[in-house]
Amino acid sequence: MLKSNCPVPNPCWQFRDLFESASISIWHEDLSEVWGTLEVLRREGVSDLRRYLGENPRAILDLSASIRVIEVNRATLKLFGATSNEQFLENISDSFGQGADAVFLEELCAIWEGEGIFSSEAAFVALDGREIQAVISFHIPSTADGFKSIAVSIVDLTERKQASEALEASEKRYRDLVEGTDDLITTVDAAGVFTFVNTVAERIIGISVDDCLGRSPFDFIHPDDRQEQEQFIQDSTSNQDARGIFEN
Repeated sequence: MLKSNCPVPNPCWQFRDLFESASISIWHEDLSEVWGTLEVLRREGVSDLRRYLGENPRAILDLSASIRVIEVNRATLKLFGATSNEQFLENISDSFGQGADAVFLEELCAIWEGEGIFSSEAAFVALDGREIQAVISFHIPSTADGFKSIAVSIVDLTERKQASEALEASEKRYRDLVEGTDDLITTVDAAGVFTFVNTVAERIIGISVDDCLGRSPFDFIHPDDRQEQEQFIQDSTSNQDARGIFEN
């Protein structure tokens, strides 16, 4: 997919120390052939690159194959589980995950439009098969020479994504539990008004959830029970939100 049989990079490449010491993955790439091909298409009268590539999918493959990854930094080797630049570059075509073609299409369109910066979430695959969720970004040069040396950053979001997915799953389990019960479950804030009411409210008190929110529980409590419930809510909300279960 990408060229890996590249010449040894110039040791005087700008920002060499920053490149090697960075804690995020950085790929040093040459996109000059990509730029040249896009300029040829422009001269040939192509005005809508997205449409053109949609009608000529082979062109996307050719453009992808013209990218030259010159080298990657140490953080990249660590992220992908490679022991050397050579090992990583030899396996680079296997490092792109699901949706890579769509991301590359957006990258090409960003270059075509001269957007200045390209950034997108993308999926990668480590040498051991581990999935990597990341954000890829780079500065889009304004001159042809600028495309000969581009630093592409890959920020690993895998742990953050996994934590977010775990939180969503936990919240779903909580919602299923709360909505699956026959009890009325609510939360009230320090002012003593409902901030959450489960859907059982409509069956028990005959009022929709939306109509309950922002109202006081006392609006729905029989006067004979009001003093006891008022004391409960006062005690419970003195320092934090209270959660109550009212059985039908």
